Amino acid sequence: MANAEQLSEETKNDIVLQIARRQQFRSALAAPGGPATSLGESLKLNVLPFAELTDDGRPMKERVQPTGILHHQLYRGKNASQFARSAATLARPSGQQVVEVVTSPITTALQQSIEWVDANVPQDAEAELISVPEFLLTGLWLHGPEMDAVVVSSMANASLPLEANSLIDAQEFVRILGEQRPIQGLGPRPATETELEGGAE
Repeated sequence: MANAEQLSEETKNDIVLQIARRQQFRSALAAPGGPATSLGESLKLNVLPFAELTDDGRPMKERVQPTGILHHQLYRGKNASQFARSAATLARPSGQQVVEVVTSPITTALQQSIEWVDANVPQDAEAELISVPEFLLTGLWLHGPEMDAVVVSSMANASLPLEANSLIDAQEFVRILGEQRPIQGLGPRPATETELEGGAE
């Protein structure tokens, strides 16, 4: 069984309030004329850079870069309709500031992955979100005493030899992606010569 990030009721209520204000709803996430929108799973967001896709046996936790961002699934009735993301802040009592609310196919893809994991992965594990920018790939990273694996939710290149909504060992996931050509123009922006000089001072 995979466990998402557990938030206090105070934090969840404050996130809901912030989203409602952004959406200009009349009350907490209640859209006039439609089913209520509710806060679903909250997942820590991690980035896996292309440079970390090396077949050297390291576990995923030594490769990913935590972003400090939480991804929140938003449900309209039983269906994921949008996602929100929040960052840690001292400006709010709850400690989280909503930074975006987005309508995206990623939301539905993640719902399908979450449901697949709930039905097919009995092992105890923590679930976090993993993003590989160079492939526009998003998925669930499951890790625990008996598991280090990825469940791919969405990817831009359908020809990648990865199957969505299946449990892929982390080492195999890294090996497969490391053998592929990244999408040109994606990934972290290289530092400029001026930035490099400035960092050397």
